[in-house]
Amino acid sequence: MVTYEALKAGLPGAFRNICRHFNVPFDEVKLLAASNQVTKENLKRKTTHDKQVVNLSRDYELDRQAFEAKHARLVMQNVLAQDDALYSFFP
Repeated sequence: MVTYEALKAGLPGAFRNICRHFNVPFDEVKLLAASNQVTKENLKRKTTHDKQVVNLSRDYELDRQAFEAKHARLVMQNVLAQDDALYSFFP
């Protein structure tokens, strides 16, 4: 499973695994160059139309948690039903 924590801990390793799964070439130099351009400040400038993107409100977070509690299992089942190979990413 790809998580924020896994990406934060080892971006190149996580992307290498993703690229391997989709059978696409992996270029660590390009990845690191791109990741150096992506900052919270740049994201805020590009998403001024949607303040929820970077600055989650308490209400939004509560709604997100309620949705996850109610629908996460169904969403997971539908995603996994698309490709049996995805099961290898989930314990």
